Amino acid sequence: MSFVHFGMLGGLALGSLPIIIHILNRRRFKMMDWAAMDFLLKAAVRNRRRVRLENLLLLLLRVAVVLLLILAVSRPYTKRGAFASLLGADGSTERVILLDDSHSMRAGAGNLSALERAKKMLKSMVTRLHEDRSSDRVTVILGSTPNRVDDRFNRVAIAGAHYDRMLERIDKLRPSDGSLDVAAAVQAIERHLLDEDRRVVLYVMSDFRSRDWLDPNGSIKRRILESLGKHADRIETHFLDVGAPPVQNVAVTELRSRERAVVAGVPAKFIATVKNHGPDPVSNISVQFRFPNSTLSRRIEGTLRPGEEAQIAKEFTFRKPGPAVVSAQLPSDVLPADGTRRLTLRVRRSMRFLLVNGEPSAEAYRSEIDYLAAALSPPGPVKSGVEVDEVLDREFSGRELDPYDGVFLCNVYRLPKERIARLEEFVQAGGGLVFFLGDQIDPDVYNATFFGRGPDAGKGLLPLMLREVEGTTDDYVHFAPPAFDHPIIQFLRGINEMVMRTVSIKRFISAEAPLSSSDARIIMSYSDENASAALAEKSFGKGRVLMYTTAADMEWSDLPSSPLYLALLQETARYVVRPDPGHETLRVGAPITLKFDAARMRRRASLVPPEDSGAGQVELTLAEETRDGIDGKKEGTGAYRFFYDKTDAAGVYTVELESPDGRPYTQPFAVNVDPTEGDLRRARVREIAAAIPNSRVENTDDSALLDLAESDRSEFWRLLVFALVGCAVAETLLAWRFGHHKKKKIATEAKQVFVR
Repeated sequence: MSFVHFGMLGGLALGSLPIIIHILNRRRFKMMDWAAMDFLLKAAVRNRRRVRLENLLLLLLRVAVVLLLILAVSRPYTKRGAFASLLGADGSTERVILLDDSHSMRAGAGNLSALERAKKMLKSMVTRLHEDRSSDRVTVILGSTPNRVDDRFNRVAIAGAHYDRMLERIDKLRPSDGSLDVAAAVQAIERHLLDEDRRVVLYVMSDFRSRDWLDPNGSIKRRILESLGKHADRIETHFLDVGAPPVQNVAVTELRSRERAVVAGVPAKFIATVKNHGPDPVSNISVQFRFPNSTLSRRIEGTLRPGEEAQIAKEFTFRKPGPAVVSAQLPSDVLPADGTRRLTLRVRRSMRFLLVNGEPSAEAYRSEIDYLAAALSPPGPVKSGVEVDEVLDREFSGRELDPYDGVFLCNVYRLPKERIARLEEFVQAGGGLVFFLGDQIDPDVYNATFFGRGPDAGKGLLPLMLREVEGTTDDYVHFAPPAFDHPIIQFLRGINEMVMRTVSIKRFISAEAPLSSSDARIIMSYSDENASAALAEKSFGKGRVLMYTTAADMEWSDLPSSPLYLALLQETARYVVRPDPGHETLRVGAPITLKFDAARMRRRASLVPPEDSGAGQVELTLAEETRDGIDGKKEGTGAYRFFYDKTDAAGVYTVELESPDGRPYTQPFAVNVDPTEGDLRRARVREIAAAIPNSRVENTDDSALLDLAESDRSEFWRLLVFALVGCAVAETLLAWRFGHHKKKKIATEAKQVFVR
């Protein structure tokens, strides 16, 4: 037992006052004989023992009133447990510690990180519970993986033999590469701890960064308010801020390939985004790009102010196809993992496109696609990385599209509905589509089949609604200077406007985008007075669609004879190519899944985690995908999938498979920290506590407050006040009763003595 106001216990000395007054009242006086009193004294002698007992009882009650008053003001309390239960307090408590072990907890003040401070306080709490032989049970939930409650941390009885193992486990805790998820942690508490009618005290040990607790507008995240507020009657929440003021930190927040598909032998550009999360400006930032068997460095020009970011690019040519890993790395700082960003990709042998010829010809370079094929896959020693197949428009409906990365429709009059539906599926899944118009195009037919009419206008594949053929063979227009920077026309940056005027467009089909088709964008325009669209684009599912409003051959323009044609078509192919799924990186904690055909791979797989993770190779469990059969029963599809969700460490996870003939196949997956994890700006803890019912902020510098928080103890001052009032009332009634009884008794006995 202890006291809130320990110093008030000095007032217990006041309990001696009734005793002193009683003693003083008993001091001897000068005795004088008085005949009339003899009868009364003889009567009093007979009642002396009873009077002494009555006076002693009144004295004890008066002393108790003083002592109870002092004790009530001192506010005694005891921890909840067996003794507290005897005094009317609650039973044992479920103590839940939400320990923020996110990557940001590596930062701190001096040589002590935020996580080390939290571990120190946690060990102090566990030790205090063990020393007090508390019946409380302790559960530790790690903020980065709240759904995986370790059995060694789940409802541990600290008073028993688990104490040493708990301390050992706490010592082994290290910051993860993941992020704090408060709402998910509270949901874990709901599943594991709220199934019994027990009191739950939640300690949140965190650095309380804004990105974890606040929305971009500065208000507390709704999910956190709802999850903590919903159980405020069952959960008492205590916030312990173990963070330090923001320190200098620079992070790589993004690494991407400019190309949607990387081809062996063709230069590819990689772009890294670097952001200054620290409070001070930073200059001379050096970025290391690491490629297979090569490391290249680039330095960011100028100074990055706090919160500012910059992009830096590096070009690299892969020599052979296959899986590859690219990374961008900064010099190590307080948060090393966010200073490295990785990208996995599969280098291709080539990109494949299907050219649909709407106007064939037996003469060389008189066909609609002759110049186009030469521009996409030019002959010579320099590899473009593009392979083309040609097909006539009447044969296009029977051609399978899956082997191709994109399709060029060149002056094709019309297509069957079935082929249009298949094209939409192809583009929706990520394939590319490029329209070249010409003299065989009927605008009404194209608008009806590719653009849509009425409420469906703009929902088809065509970016713009076609109007009519413009221009004559005697007149021409040029390309207008680009109004903005687009990946297809970046190569035009810095080119003299006169080069644009060397291209003569004699005929084109005018087009416009209605208000309902706001996703379409015009990339290039002509120099006519209406600034008619020359090249337009739209997104369609995962794929991209481009439309040139002139022809691909020399019939409507001399564009194919211009040097711009080769560059423009090469950039077009790279822009619409089906994206490589390997370019999609994962965040820490996201599951890895891979689907493959059992006819091409053996039904065995293993996964090699990053070297720094400390984990060993894992044998994966493969599951065959099923579908509903004709009779309603599940049947296998021949496709297998594996699932792995323990991606707690940033790095490269490699899946190893084998083909039926024993050839190895590897697929790397890049797992990176959340790009905002390096933002160390802090939230105001007291504002968070004020918004959440039944919560408070603890003083992390006082271990006594940590171990015996006000809501974690049972006070008995109310019980003492009730006892005080009872003693005071009893003393008053007994004093009146004894006094009245004494007078009456003495008078009666005096009469008896007098009569005798």
